Amino acid sequence: MDTTDAARRIEMTFLRKSGYLCGWAWKTIRWNCRGEPTGQITVKIATGSDGDNYYMELDYKTRSGDEEWRPMDYRVRLESTPCRYGGKRWWFRCPVVRCNRRNSILYQSGDYFVCRKCARLSYASQEYRSRRIGLLGRIMDAEKFEMTLKRWYYRGKPTRKHRKLLRMYGGKSPMEAVNAVAAALGMF
Repeated sequence: MDTTDAARRIEMTFLRKSGYLCGWAWKTIRWNCRGEPTGQITVKIATGSDGDNYYMELDYKTRSGDEEWRPMDYRVRLESTPCRYGGKRWWFRCPVVRCNRRNSILYQSGDYFVCRKCARLSYASQEYRSRRIGLLGRIMDAEKFEMTLKRWYYRGKPTRKHRKLLRMYGGKSPMEAVNAVAAALGMF
């Protein structure tokens, strides 16, 4: 599964900070990678006082591989919610008909900009490798905790701190836990 880091996106916070959400705006957003332009999109935004007809119109060209460029021109519905201390918070409505989720970021998936769920993207922290590294971090924390342990047993029973340490290692001995993480990371 791809992550959100690599996908092109349109963020509501960027639009707000850049002054796009003040009535009517017609501007161009450009993407760069290492200083080289990689894409652009013309955005027309209507957030005026004409009732519930708030929208963002996207106009750009796209292609897959060596195909011809295809023009894309469609609207994404905008919605606002009142903030607690005044003002409004703006949201996109996912343009996928069955989804229609309220989001603050739209990601490019294929030819369209859609929500994270419809684009089938995950955050980098949700990836399997990140979870394995998190396990390594827990073992390192357990090793630090082990150094503070003064007494392992009292009257033949493990102390509370010793039991906590065993839980931190996942019920394994410290060496078994380290070997399991090393195997998961592909070190053996």
